[in-house]
Parts: sequence; C-alpha cells; structure tokens
Amino acid sequence: MSEEVLRLSEGYFHHLLTDEDPLEAVTTLSEFWSPRSGTIDQLSRLSPTEKTVELCMDYSAQVCNGGHAQYFFNRETDARHEVIEALKTVGLHQVAAILEQAVSDTRVDKECPNALDQRDREFYERMDTIDAALQAFLRTNLHDVLVAERTHQLD
Repeated sequence: MSEEVLRLSEGYFHHLLTDEDPLEAVTTLSEFWSPRSGTIDQLSRLSPTEKTVELCMDYSAQVCNGGHAQYFFNRETDARHEVIEALKTVGLHQVAAILEQAVSDTRVDKECPNALDQRDREFYERMDTIDAALQAFLRTNLHDVLVAERTHQLD
C-alpha cells in the first residue's frame, strides 16, 4: 500500500517561506510533513531539516501548553538533549540554554514541578522569536524541506 503524499505547489511553498507570518508559515509547512512524521517519538521519516523543526515545535507547544513540567513529565521518551541540539541548530541558543537549565532543575528536584516556573517565565519572554527562527532555518534549508510533497507526481 502506497503512502498518500499531500501535494504542495512550489509557488505556495516559497510564499510560505517568505511572505507569511512566521507562526502561520511554519505551522502550515509542518502540516504537510506531519503524515510522514507519526508521533514525536517516530520522526525517522522526516528529513533532517524537518526533524529539527519538528523537535523545536513540539518543545515550544508543550511548554506553551503546560510549562516545562508538562514537557518533561508527559513524555514517553527522553529527547531533551536532541531538542537542545535542534534549538541550537536553528539559532535559538538562549532558548536552548533555558531548556538546559530546566533539565538541570529537574535533576535537582524531580518531585517539584514548581521549580521549573522560572524556566517557564524565561521561555515565555523569548517565545516570540521561535517561529521566525524556524522559518529562517527552513528558508536556508529549503532543498531539504517537503521534497516529496513538492515533487510528487500523480500516477
């Protein structure tokens, strides 16, 4: 059984990378690769660029939804070090440092999610930079983004 691939025109792809609001652009692009990604624990079918962005997006969404406590304690697998590297790869060094400190905080007091409140505040102060950095990273690596969706031909 062949996998259904969502089609994306080259013009719309470039429009999303250059003309749209970064949040809308990154969210829309990720919706095209999401059928290939499965869960956050199964990202092997994504390109390296897509996987990097997906890791950053998942971290951001989890923290925005319930803080670092939700990010750490609702995970089936531990990808935090991979996420730190992904954040650094896209240029979000300050956000990566926040996650590194949050990891350290959880080592000190695993039973007290409130210890992460300061990390949450620091993250929220910088969250407006995340989508623009992800969009710029996608733009820089467009050769590795949605290749199947942009080149897929109807049989």
